[in-house]
Amino acid sequence: MTMRRQLAFMVLVLCLLASGGCGTGQPPVLAEKTFVSVLIESEPAGASLYLNDKLVGSTPYRLERTAEGYEPAYFIAQTMSEMVFLKEGYHRTTKIITQKNCYEELYLEVQPDPSPGVLEHRGHITVFLDEKEGAAPKEVAYGSLTIKSSPEAAEIFLNDNLVSMTPTVGLQLEAGSYNLRLILNGYEGWERNIEIIADSDIIMNARLEKTW
Repeated sequence: MTMRRQLAFMVLVLCLLASGGCGTGQPPVLAEKTFVSVLIESEPAGASLYLNDKLVGSTPYRLERTAEGYEPAYFIAQTMSEMVFLKEGYHRTTKIITQKNCYEELYLEVQPDPSPGVLEHRGHITVFLDEKEGAAPKEVAYGSLTIKSSPEAAEIFLNDNLVSMTPTVGLQLEAGSYNLRLILNGYEGWERNIEIIADSDIIMNARLEKTW
């Protein structure tokens, strides 16, 4: 085990033993990768979600990230350090996520039965929006987008914003037109203009061609 992995191992053990909900108390498992999945919800749902000034979609939204090696889940905080929720008829709501508070705020827990070679964390957060006085909520229509690619793990861009990686199922989006791009290192870029239809699930299957 390298010195880096030894240090990461010691940090996570201490975190799991510490108070404040830093883990499940399950013994850690050596892994080649660390996977973090966080479900972001708002009450009411359907708020536009910005992570570090980038529109990534609407709530509910699942954020997933993977790091090489055996790591605590702190790296997820860099992606979502400032979460902004915008919804017609409600006040702008901001949530700050840091390395210090991410385990508690996101209810991150190490999964007891991880995939082979993967240290898996899962968590969730629900943000309650304050309704503006005298404001009638605007009716907004949403549809969903399912994107799969061969091979998988391509980055998904909607209107030039990175939103997820393939495969992604049931991404909730406001009805309207979008530019969809898939990018995977070593493969040609894949691009389509799509129309999200209210109360419908659009399914896209992309076959990526290798670059030569």
